Amino acid sequence: MIGDTPENEAPPHHSRPELFEAIAAHDQKTELLKKGHANISTFIVGDPQVVEIAENWHLGYRLDDRFEIVEIRGGKGSSGMGIVFIVEDDRGGRHAVKTLQRRFRRELYLLRRFVREARTWMLAGDHPNIVRAERLEIIEAAPCLFIEWVPSDEHGAHSVAQRLARGPLSVAETLDVAHQCCQGMCHATRAVPGLVHRDLKPENLLSGPDGIVKITDFGLVRTQALADDSLEQWAQSDLFTDLPQDITHAGTIFGTPAYMAPEQFTRAGEVDFRADIYALGCCLYECLTGLPPFIVPSGSTIERLLAIKRMHLVEPPRPLREVMGAACPPALDALIRRCLAKDPRERWRSYEELGVAVLSLMDSLGLHPREIPDPSPTPAEIAAQMRSISLLEGYDQAIHMRKLREGQEESPYAFHLALASYFHCAGDRREEEEQLSKALSVRGASAGYEAVRRLADLWIRQGHAPRADALLKAWRQQMPDALEHVLEPAVRAACACGRTDDALDMIAPFPDNFRTQLLRAEIMRARDDCGGLRALLDAMRDTLLAETRRKIAGIAPGAVVGWGREGDRDAFIQVLAEVDPGLDTRILTQTGQAIWPDIGGYPDFAPEVAWLSYVFGEIAAMENGDSGARQADHARTLGYPGRLEDHLERDEYWFWMRESQFAKPRSA
Repeated sequence: MIGDTPENEAPPHHSRPELFEAIAAHDQKTELLKKGHANISTFIVGDPQVVEIAENWHLGYRLDDRFEIVEIRGGKGSSGMGIVFIVEDDRGGRHAVKTLQRRFRRELYLLRRFVREARTWMLAGDHPNIVRAERLEIIEAAPCLFIEWVPSDEHGAHSVAQRLARGPLSVAETLDVAHQCCQGMCHATRAVPGLVHRDLKPENLLSGPDGIVKITDFGLVRTQALADDSLEQWAQSDLFTDLPQDITHAGTIFGTPAYMAPEQFTRAGEVDFRADIYALGCCLYECLTGLPPFIVPSGSTIERLLAIKRMHLVEPPRPLREVMGAACPPALDALIRRCLAKDPRERWRSYEELGVAVLSLMDSLGLHPREIPDPSPTPAEIAAQMRSISLLEGYDQAIHMRKLREGQEESPYAFHLALASYFHCAGDRREEEEQLSKALSVRGASAGYEAVRRLADLWIRQGHAPRADALLKAWRQQMPDALEHVLEPAVRAACACGRTDDALDMIAPFPDNFRTQLLRAEIMRARDDCGGLRALLDAMRDTLLAETRRKIAGIAPGAVVGWGREGDRDAFIQVLAEVDPGLDTRILTQTGQAIWPDIGGYPDFAPEVAWLSYVFGEIAAMENGDSGARQADHARTLGYPGRLEDHLERDEYWFWMRESQFAKPRSA
């Protein structure tokens, strides 16, 4: 009960400290990725301002092919920037799905604010007086926050605002709303330090048939962690620009004018919880009278906005005793007037203090607080929220993408591929697979070769070669002339399934280069053809050393040379001195170094380093004694194992749709 909990007590167990830990872990992982892979915000292609969302989300439409839309709430002209779809899953369960209206989805700072809202909402934890944020999904490139569905009561009302449409509430009902709101906000502010909702209003106080009030819509929330947010400061300067026609939405960036505290009009980015206490006072005033404390009935949008701002700043509201007469207890009038004090210092000092006053008033009137069950979240619900924190991190990175190549496709398909690339680099294979599957669902296998190739490759690595083989066969039936795009996973899947003859047939039309030689080596390994494999590796080594000699001969003193990693030059010189002692590598010590990706058009030795690491490593596995040990040492010096894979993924993922480094297959 509010008032019984010491202010310094730790948040309850379902304030979800594990989510804070998850966010910290992902933030740390992102920093490591940035350090290890240059600028993570540019490794994926796509401009957030041109990402398009499907326009056909209508009644009966199935989101993600799992959730059927049965009701649409809000939208242009009837809500701020969001829209809510009520959906029904295959088991008959209902959820509310909140996303941005399509007309706002081009705005980067609004997308970021939505991500921030979702994170804060989940961190607010599970409480019966807060609408529960269940999880986040990215559907057709749109961020969709799944939240608890609150059903309508017997009169069709699902919010305090809709209850008020039938007339004012009684004193007992108003105090019930006040008590429940204090409970919910007390919990939220303890779970998320410095939380300020900034948009408390009757529309955001949901109330179903059980009478339980649930606070919703944390889209304008501010927290302690966001106190110095440059996004917040930038957006604040545009508070009153491009005002919509309906004054109730004119302040939706930082509040709704009818319920905004005086300081929220002048310094919205600096307000604290006392602005919410003011807004709650406006709500309680409206509960008792049917109208908010201040009303401007006529005038233009800007005239009404300025008038209501002046009222909140300087005019006292009409006393409730004048409006209601003896029906309003003096103590209740005083309680609400203190909520509505112009000076924040004169308002209630905490939700705990206000809650104690509400309970005391209820007791004096012979009223009892509502008994509300407080179920703990299930392990599955906790897991869904934990996954959402990871997904939110990826989405936040994805909306910062910028084009790396002109003409790059911009679509939900490309956006899900971008998220898959992020999670690949973050090492989250489960989410990578999820996003690749979503990419296929919005594009279709007939055209989505990038998703098919990457998903099949992922399944092969996970030991699911038959599954990958089936996917590739289905795709190749639709695209019989596009084997080049999926050659690597197709050959590997065939080898894993024991069809090495088929694998050889696949590479036969293609020229003999490192791409096909790598695949040929895998086929020989699958056949236990040790002699053929060794001969192939020796030939690859000789070709690489010859190419190295050619490149070195073309370098002038003082030139700049490209390398894949710091330290590669010294490691390369060390290995070359042992395997090709006649090669003069002194010129390499007289050159400048450019480390990938900042290699420009300089001669790039990263391919030779990566491929030689692979060749030496594979030869070492086939030799014994001193020779094998020397080969293994060379391989390790050049970064084996994994160096070749990292080099190939530089093209595959960091540059998005790779610039082909291989010749086209010969015509039949």
